[in-house]
Amino acid sequence: MMSHVVDFAHGLRANLMDHMAEFAASTELGFDRPSMRFPPTSWTSYCVERSTLGMGVHCPFDTDELVVASEPLFSAAECCAIKEEAATLIAEGRGSTFTMTDTNKDCAVHEMPRTLRWLNEGALARITSLAATCFPSAVSDPTQLWVYRGLVIKYDASAGLTHQPVHRDGALISCVVPLSERAEYAGGGTYIEQLGRALVLEQGQALLHPSSVRHSGHRITSGERWVLVLFLNSVAMPYGEHVRRFRARAQEAFAECQGLEEADAEMGDGAAEEVEDGQGEVDEADEADEGIDDVEDEELQCLHHALAVSGESDHEVWYDLGARAHELGDVAEALRCYERATALCPTDALLLGNMGVALLELSRPRDALRCYRRALAVDKYDINARFNAGELMLSTGRLRGLAAVLASAPEVTMRDEGMQMLAEELAKATQHQKKGAKKNKKRGKGKPS
Repeated sequence: MMSHVVDFAHGLRANLMDHMAEFAASTELGFDRPSMRFPPTSWTSYCVERSTLGMGVHCPFDTDELVVASEPLFSAAECCAIKEEAATLIAEGRGSTFTMTDTNKDCAVHEMPRTLRWLNEGALARITSLAATCFPSAVSDPTQLWVYRGLVIKYDASAGLTHQPVHRDGALISCVVPLSERAEYAGGGTYIEQLGRALVLEQGQALLHPSSVRHSGHRITSGERWVLVLFLNSVAMPYGEHVRRFRARAQEAFAECQGLEEADAEMGDGAAEEVEDGQGEVDEADEADEGIDDVEDEELQCLHHALAVSGESDHEVWYDLGARAHELGDVAEALRCYERATALCPTDALLLGNMGVALLELSRPRDALRCYRRALAVDKYDINARFNAGELMLSTGRLRGLAAVLASAPEVTMRDEGMQMLAEELAKATQHQKKGAKKNKKRGKGKPS
């Protein structure tokens, strides 16, 4: 159970304590801080507006050149050695459960002794030196960076393990190093939402960016793609990092609330039986309801704390507030929050899809359909937005529109049960429409008198 945040100051202290605990855990996992600084290597930078990081005026990065692709930092032999050690562990069934394991496989670096030793003996210093050179306002000294988590991720097209969805990482700086040769797979790379495209690097290059840059593991269409991923934090936690930590606390509160509701439902059934027997076990049920209310207040409190630190600039916090209101049945408030979020980030497919649902519930089907289409323009693989758009067209008799939604769907999305149902309903409706047309043709329209 999470430690409850009483007020803003208490929350700040709790966030700093979590940061210190993660720092201590990094050492326990076997990660050493780098003790040297390498001379800068050459790199290419890409601009992403730092306002999109959601840290407001407290953003530790003072430039928009936030995505950096280095020249090769590591040799082919080094990359192959990491991949071979990870492949052995994955074959044994080892995994970190740290990523979306239904779309890729991974293993933790701290469970890879040879790779961990390689990092500690100088490889990490090459990465942190690059980070300090490229982001001097956030990293004044490369020896102050430490590894929060390290993973080796495997994407395998033949197994359907092709990608990761758009997300932010839970650290200060993220680093991705391709371990596979470029010829070993098609597609792939790191998709940067603000750039609207994927950056595909050669083996041994390093891609660095603030962890709060929204990105994804872009889909591969064939072959295998292996990458080393490191999440880096600094010894002193920048103030802007409180945004993500407050948001993480809100998510913990939400998970706790879900657990309490399930327990309350079970206890409620038992309490009803007790009342029938004259036992009157109502007090326990009342206490459970109060506990749920407390945790819901905790979630809302943390989100407002995050909003305050960010200067209301983090669209994901607005989205969370909208989702919470939506969950509680206040659709008008949910839509208000979603609109604030889309004003800050108009390319979040998940947000646009939920906004469409809210609009439909408020009897605005045209606007809802517009949101679903915007979501699909961002992510054609978004099954929820595609299904919702198709279902809306089916319910309003727009069969041509439904056919277009299904025809433009990637093959993998049509394996979804809901999408298959829509295809079946379209076939039935089209057949019914054809039969009606034949009957009208036989009867004739007649001549006006």
